[in-house]
Amino acid sequence: MAGKGNDADAEETQPFSEQLMDFSNVGRTVDGSGFTYRTVACVDKHLGIIKGIEAYTHLQHVDFSRNAIKDVGLLKGLQYLVSLNLAQNAIPTLKPLEPGEEGEEVYPNLTHLDVSGNALTDLRPLPFKSLRRLNLQGNEIATCQEFTGHEALETMDLSGNKLTTLTGMANMPALTKLDLSSNTIEDINGLGELPALAEFSLAQNKLQALEGPWQELASAPLKALDLSANGLEAPQPLEVLKPLLKLRSLCVAGNPFAEAIGAEEAMVEVLVCHRRLKSVDRVEVTPEVKDRAKQLKKARLEEAREREKAEEEAAA
Repeated sequence: MAGKGNDADAEETQPFSEQLMDFSNVGRTVDGSGFTYRTVACVDKHLGIIKGIEAYTHLQHVDFSRNAIKDVGLLKGLQYLVSLNLAQNAIPTLKPLEPGEEGEEVYPNLTHLDVSGNALTDLRPLPFKSLRRLNLQGNEIATCQEFTGHEALETMDLSGNKLTTLTGMANMPALTKLDLSSNTIEDINGLGELPALAEFSLAQNKLQALEGPWQELASAPLKALDLSANGLEAPQPLEVLKPLLKLRSLCVAGNPFAEAIGAEEAMVEVLVCHRRLKSVDRVEVTPEVKDRAKQLKKARLEEAREREKAEEEAAA
């Protein structure tokens, strides 16, 4: 089987042929002049070169996942596509699908694109104006600097890549779900203009602090945030999340401070920083734990006042 994580050269790839294709979903052509197949699947068939697919111009749904495809240029002529699944192939770039010198529109109706498990190294501008769901999981993407955002994108999965910074990850007004887990991100500076973001995963990265545009994200309906398995040595950095008034679910398991004190104490410490949470590490916050956090915060404030008073008296 081809694709990232598999030895594509160990399998003999096959050229495009109708015998490999599973055509279905007969319906009228877009122009109404006749009938045609609107869906084709060719999954795990060692498909390599796809020369010939360009003749099927009325296709709307294509699944060529788990093959050995490298060049996607011949797919550019399928301008009626609504969904395209190219997961687990060997694609190094989507540049052949970008508009040419004439600036013609590409895939004006495409809403779902899956290119997970390929060999993409950067996130380039996406010319597909109707795109709603994008899966880039498990590639080799190390930069999104040239990415200029997307007006219609609603969910985006960039997990399992090689991102260290988020420069260029901005201007997505419709995005509700963003998965950046399993990268090597050290801070989220560069992320911005995500007014609809509701679910955000930064699990399994390299965050030792939580620097970033949290104040800007405060206006978004951000209700679920996953910071598990990062490098937080103490819970105090979580205080920068206070502007997120709609946040109700927070994951911190796997950080050094949580590992050191255990799940229940970690929940208490997290609630000291953010009292509005309903669940921590997907465990419901009980009234008893909430009360413990309230008392702990009160005691610490009192200690701080006493310490400040003692310092003032010593200086007098």
